[in-house]
Amino acid sequence: MSQNFLSTMRSFGVISLLVLGSGGEAFATNGMNAIASSARAAGMGGVDLGIGGDHSAMNTNPAGITQFDQQFGVTINLLMPSLTATDQVTAQMPDGSSMLMPINSDAPGAMGPINESESVTFPLFGIGFTKQVSENLYAGFGFYVQGGMGAEFNNFATMSDPDPYSPGNPMPAQDETYNPESDNTPGTYNTSSTISYMKFTPTLAHVIELDGTRLSIGAALNIGMAQMGFRHTGMQFPEGDGDFMYFAHDVEYKSNTALGMAGRIGVLAEMMDGFLSLGASYQSETHISFEGDTEVDNTLSYNEVDMEFVWPQEFGVGFGLRPMEGLLIGADARWIG
Repeated sequence: MSQNFLSTMRSFGVISLLVLGSGGEAFATNGMNAIASSARAAGMGGVDLGIGGDHSAMNTNPAGITQFDQQFGVTINLLMPSLTATDQVTAQMPDGSSMLMPINSDAPGAMGPINESESVTFPLFGIGFTKQVSENLYAGFGFYVQGGMGAEFNNFATMSDPDPYSPGNPMPAQDETYNPESDNTPGTYNTSSTISYMKFTPTLAHVIELDGTRLSIGAALNIGMAQMGFRHTGMQFPEGDGDFMYFAHDVEYKSNTALGMAGRIGVLAEMMDGFLSLGASYQSETHISFEGDTEVDNTLSYNEVDMEFVWPQEFGVGFGLRPMEGLLIGADARWIG
């Protein structure tokens, strides 16, 4: 490789770094499909498809485990969402008209303020071990919490019906006709939900030495496990008393540990004496079938309630550029189905 060419490419790399560093605020996160499975990858904004930096390549581009003879790593990422919610409903009145009612908001006449979620922390664990087992063959095994999400809101304001068998006032107008024993009164309810997905990733990768290029091809099996649950203490079902306000019910669902299978393949090409690397990876869909129990008001129980969930397929490409010693520039682009 000519010295002039290397000098030109190094200059291009420094200019690229300046351009990338001049960008504005970036919001790069996805709780259901975390962009990074290790501290190193997280520190680079999840960029690793064209780099293969550490053991977590098994969960992004399995060809990347050929970048080191042996590695063991443990990582913990913490997902700490801070959420707010507003609520409004379109209520049907006895005369057939409808009215938009602010429930939890800053709007005039709202029954409650904007609701903030309870503090919840989701730990995203990762552990992996990779090793070169022969001249051109590499193997690895990892366990990664791919992602999760959930929220818990307490004391949502709502309209409740203390007597679902006889009509009451449709609004809690406290005048001479208001009867707290039978009329609709303001109430509160709680709601929460959570879903998590973790997977084992046995991985194999093979290296092919071409003229001036080191080509790695890898494949990983994804053996996934997931759990899901939700609870809503303000569930309302239609009633026959005609006041268009409904009694609040407690509905809770808890799933079993569901299993799902998928696969990931990837390639990584290193050229120009390691100056440039290019990578690509494809992850297939993961179909998960939940089975669980649903309870209503801690009285009625429905067993073996089925729910289907699909973790999406994904395709990504990336590059790594090393214009000088100690400097690494990379970028990824991903499509998530």
